[in-house]
Amino acid sequence: MIFYEEVGVLKENEEAMNLLLDGLRSQAMNRQEAVLAVEELLENIRTAPMPLNRFQKFFYIFLNILMQMISRMNLEIEDIFKNVDFVNEALETLETFEDYHKWFLDAINSIFDAAQKAAQGGVRKEVAKAIEYIRENYMKEISLDDVAKYVCVSKTYFSSMFKKEAGQKFSLYLLDFRLEKACVLLRQGNKKIYNIAYDVGFQSHNYFNNIFKERYGMTPKEYRKRYR
Repeated sequence: MIFYEEVGVLKENEEAMNLLLDGLRSQAMNRQEAVLAVEELLENIRTAPMPLNRFQKFFYIFLNILMQMISRMNLEIEDIFKNVDFVNEALETLETFEDYHKWFLDAINSIFDAAQKAAQGGVRKEVAKAIEYIRENYMKEISLDDVAKYVCVSKTYFSSMFKKEAGQKFSLYLLDFRLEKACVLLRQGNKKIYNIAYDVGFQSHNYFNNIFKERYGMTPKEYRKRYR
């Protein structure tokens, strides 16, 4: 667990950090969405009065996010950072906010580059095809059986293979993806919440409200009020 209380002014961005982490960890964010989320978070922090040594504490929080993201995507640290001692190297060479800003964005892009390369060769084609199917059809009713048939393997085999390759059960991956898409819609427009629930694939508005609050600690209405 990350203890944000130790990060002074960064405590104000705790919810944003958690949402960024959830989005990256679940792979619900694509490259563009992840970069925009990082940019927004960094801008909020840049405008807060904070000496560089305090900002370095944020570096470790962000590093924690990167490590979880790398693990979630089944990547190797060596795929992202050429120098195994990259943490000390960064702390010794990064001097200004702009230096850290560039380092963070380069790291995010390197992770997505490595993930794309892995998807093309390292990840089983059935799982890559299933994830692509989810991204294109999450707004519809999707079952494990549907996707298993789509990738031409048995339901039992697909369930086991997906969990091994993607790092979590198919149902949880789909749920995470839908929730993150709901967050994007809540932040961006004025569409009614029950319509958003259906637009991202939930068949019950009440279930959407309950699972959203369980995941983010607030209702969709509260989330919209806070992050718009």
